[in-house]
Amino acid sequence: MSAKKPVNTESWNADFAVLMESRLGSLYRRMMLRRSRFSELLADKEKRIIDIGCGYGAGLAYFRSQGYRNLAAIEPDAQLTRDIPASMSVELRHCRAEKIAFPDRSFDAVFVYGILHHLSGFDAYWAACDEIDRILKPGGFVFIIEPGRYWVILLLEPIFKALGLFSRTFKAYGRTMDEERTEQHFFLKNHGKVREYLLKKGFRVRVDDYLVYTWLFTIQKPAEKG
Repeated sequence: MSAKKPVNTESWNADFAVLMESRLGSLYRRMMLRRSRFSELLADKEKRIIDIGCGYGAGLAYFRSQGYRNLAAIEPDAQLTRDIPASMSVELRHCRAEKIAFPDRSFDAVFVYGILHHLSGFDAYWAACDEIDRILKPGGFVFIIEPGRYWVILLLEPIFKALGLFSRTFKAYGRTMDEERTEQHFFLKNHGKVREYLLKKGFRVRVDDYLVYTWLFTIQKPAEKG
């Protein structure tokens, strides 16, 4: 599982849009950010933030609504970013998490929401983690929000499928799961190794928790000595 996964299919993009624009998706995203201590740890609104895999820009829009203006993002699929308004003033580059097209130590915070589980195996995880470390300033924060409990998602999958008979949002969720099940299940079984890899780099844990099946992992890069 080391080959790169192709850019999202057209049907996945359409279902992803439904999820991002839904009220449930918005509420869940805000709740996860609150539990990650994002606003608390980034009280300075001048901090430079990058959204890894920004998609349609839902996370970016939220950051702007909270007063953050120094924003950047990457997204490999140009079709997903076509509706991000120019007025948002985001420095956007089309690239993958495994090779981030920004200089070293460019950011005070890196936001990773549901991105790592799209990647295909350990080589891709390690490359993405190395890149995140590279572009982050000493003392900066990484906010990782990813699926994390394998047994919970196995239990929830048939429930969400059933709810999809009545809900457009859950139907879209089930369809995206169908396209990325192999990658997501592999990450669910191995996300602990991602944690270990980052901790070996010296990151300090600020949040390491679960809500339903979501893994919340907020870490801080060591400050430079002297």
